[in-house]
Amino acid sequence: MSDIPETNWIDRLPPHVRDEVRSVMTRRRFTAGQPIYHGGDTSDTIYQVVRGTVLFRELSEDGQETLYAAVGPGGCIGHTAILGVPRVGTATPTEETELDCLQRDDFERLRDLHPAIDRALVRWAIHHVLEAIRALHELKTHDLSRRLAYQILLLLRYAGPTPDGTERDTLAISQETLAASVGATRQGISRIIREWSAAGLVHCHYGHFRVLNVKRLRQVAQDPAV
Repeated sequence: MSDIPETNWIDRLPPHVRDEVRSVMTRRRFTAGQPIYHGGDTSDTIYQVVRGTVLFRELSEDGQETLYAAVGPGGCIGHTAILGVPRVGTATPTEETELDCLQRDDFERLRDLHPAIDRALVRWAIHHVLEAIRALHELKTHDLSRRLAYQILLLLRYAGPTPDGTERDTLAISQETLAASVGATRQGISRIIREWSAAGLVHCHYGHFRVLNVKRLRQVAQDPAV
């Protein structure tokens, strides 16, 4: 159980409940950059990532884009469908991605039958609240280098392991998007990334960001729990 990402509440269910949930899910494929949904869309489907990585962005009234999450295989997304309220933010895959889809009607029926679903969702929700509090604390109290290191490690953790089960070390993400995720300019983080590259911590090339030394990056973030 401890190896299951917190973003994956479905696989935290008892096996017979998990199998029943999976039996009513249907699979869809999305190409890189094809939005899964936009902020404000009607929400009636919960998704689980089977293959690929999904980025979540929010656009402010003045047109500034903020990246706030990345979810990889196993991660569950689209939970506004539980409440039937409009989507928050835009979900976009960084590569060809497959999702299993759970319709709201099926979810509600299974939720009535199995209290374990609500327990799993409470755990999932508390985890997200705690992560949001930690991210806000980082933004308000720490310098850009530490915030950037923390954000990269957080995105890698949310994206989950690679398909072969190894720890993920690469994100398909531009420097512009990464800068927006920590409230900085591209120029601001480019300087830090150049310094990290020269020191052998990271490698950034054409929208792909790879961590070469996770231990040292965690030291920069000053948070070994990330």
